[in-house]
Amino acid sequence: MRVRIEVEGYGDGEPTGQVVDALSLYRWLGDDPDVGRDVGLSLLSREQAPASGESAPGHMGPGLDAIEAVCNGAVQLAQLALAVAAWRLARPRPPRVRLERAGTTVLLDSDDPEAIRRALAALEGPDPVPDPEREGDRPPAPRPDDQHTPPAASV
Repeated sequence: MRVRIEVEGYGDGEPTGQVVDALSLYRWLGDDPDVGRDVGLSLLSREQAPASGESAPGHMGPGLDAIEAVCNGAVQLAQLALAVAAWRLARPRPPRVRLERAGTTVLLDSDDPEAIRRALAALEGPDPVPDPEREGDRPPAPRPDDQHTPPAASV
């Protein structure tokens, strides 16, 4: 699963600060033993993204402060979210951080553990839809004798 991470800054609209923060976050994530070892990280810039919508890893341009993380499962996604939250806590003025996965976007702008838990739950997505072809996922089909018919009226 691919997660796009953008540092939004402090509301002052200064792109240079956002790029510096994004690079700081990128280094923080790479140095985290759980994230750096298990999650694929790359830097993205608006100028390098191909029209196909695929991200182009590589250099950080002034147009965008984004990081792409590739996680193999929910555990890695949780490690990533916790590392981002820890980075925010370590900043003197924690910037807002936007995480996007599969069309779901969450904004980390609080240090509240419950808010971080809700953000992670939203990124993980809903429970998978049951597969009707799997025996355990399918409710039993109604049998003809299970249908209730009212008793016949006597005349």
